[in-house]
Amino acid sequence: MLDGKKLRQAVVVIHGIGEQKPMTTLRKFTAAAVSPDNPEPRFTSHPDKYSNSLELFTLRAPPRSAGNEIPIADFFECHWAHRMRDTKFRHVGYWFWRLLFTPPQKNSRVYAIYWIVLIIIFGLGAGVLYAAIVTPWDKWLKLTGLLSSGVVTTLLGGFLWTYVNGYVGDAARYLTPHPDNLTERAAIRRQAISLLHRLHRQGRYQRIIVVGHSLGSVIAYDVVSRLWDQYRQNQRENLTEVEQAILEEIEILGAKLRLAGEALDEAKSKRGGAPKSEKEVVNLRLLAVESAASEYRKSQIQLWEEQKRAGNPWLITDLVTLGSPLAHADFLLRAAGDRGRGLKEGLLDREYPRCPPLNDNWDRKKEQHYPAKVEDAIAYRPIGQQSRVLIPSALFALVRWTNLYFPGDLVGGPLAPEFGYGILDFEARRHGTGDLKDRLASWSPLCHTKYWAVLGRDSEVPGTATQLLRQTLALETKETQKLLDRVSDIQRTRSAET
Repeated sequence: MLDGKKLRQAVVVIHGIGEQKPMTTLRKFTAAAVSPDNPEPRFTSHPDKYSNSLELFTLRAPPRSAGNEIPIADFFECHWAHRMRDTKFRHVGYWFWRLLFTPPQKNSRVYAIYWIVLIIIFGLGAGVLYAAIVTPWDKWLKLTGLLSSGVVTTLLGGFLWTYVNGYVGDAARYLTPHPDNLTERAAIRRQAISLLHRLHRQGRYQRIIVVGHSLGSVIAYDVVSRLWDQYRQNQRENLTEVEQAILEEIEILGAKLRLAGEALDEAKSKRGGAPKSEKEVVNLRLLAVESAASEYRKSQIQLWEEQKRAGNPWLITDLVTLGSPLAHADFLLRAAGDRGRGLKEGLLDREYPRCPPLNDNWDRKKEQHYPAKVEDAIAYRPIGQQSRVLIPSALFALVRWTNLYFPGDLVGGPLAPEFGYGILDFEARRHGTGDLKDRLASWSPLCHTKYWAVLGRDSEVPGTATQLLRQTLALETKETQKLLDRVSDIQRTRSAET
């Protein structure tokens, strides 16, 4: 521990779309994340010192053991709903128009939904046009007069204003880099980056976990990606010469995992209405991916420790996404920007970090990558130094990415096929019982807001979203305690040196 101080970890939660009130999401999330074995009250409220908001509180889960050896967990909310105001129908209309005329890829989860919606829209349009042609003019006037009456207009207008502007509008504006939206997008990102900066600089925490739900998962991905480069640069300027055996190991494991993922994708593309032998090939390659991913994830946390010893002050160990629209990233990117540029192009350009990261694509001298092969290298040696520095897109060499989704969640879905097989995807269940009630609840489109809805003893049933969430956060495990003990020793040593 740091000079007798207790070990601490911070969990930063970024909420999704809608008219979110401060603390509403955080209280429900914390109630699900904290063990039901904790004595009441299981968590307490303290004024948030880091968010520059008088509406927010830190929720603290104290150690539940008599010896207080389990680290304290502080929960923070990055509340951004107030940043996205004054949404107009034109903002939503522009986004909808772009989505309407950007067909998704055939293997996309939204492919069938897209064509169903398109057929319905054009069917309704054709029906209205037909009715306008065949309906006598006097009856048409009466019908349109009824529809434009005050009551109908008020009810319909109120629904559209509340739902479209208050909910869909958030997604439409954040996901579209139109000039009208740039100020709001930047304000949300700066707010989240500012909070994470403060948590890094206070010296109270040994570990930070970032959690994003729905649109909040996209914000979390954007923010962590941008923040990483700032701390990576900080390490370059304050580099400590250390042995980098784990870096060398993870470069090899990352290359192995990428090759296994490519082989799996190739097998899937050939499967179609496949014979049994081809299905067996897919299953075998899936097992190879799972084995390589397990090795890779173990090395990620070891690389994080190694980076701490090398002088990198980075504290974020995990990104957790819940019901993430990043599952449809290619479709959303092509609709929002250049239709010829999707996720694949962004990953190849290293604009969007993947897991595991792609190799360094800079034209460097061979000795700057030593001892790694150039085609595997995700770090380089600054000239005149011995230790190597991770490249900007190597975020997920040391940050574990876990994604939870319900099978019926139309917004979320698996991310590993899109962003790399180093991501651990969990298909969650509402109740975990496997019966008809559980299957119906898990396949309901309404499950998008139920990732922390199961509380009490029911939340400990394997496979429920809450159980998987606690397993992923690992706030109270012995492994986490030992990890933070080692990190606190590194922090104490570096503090003594400076």
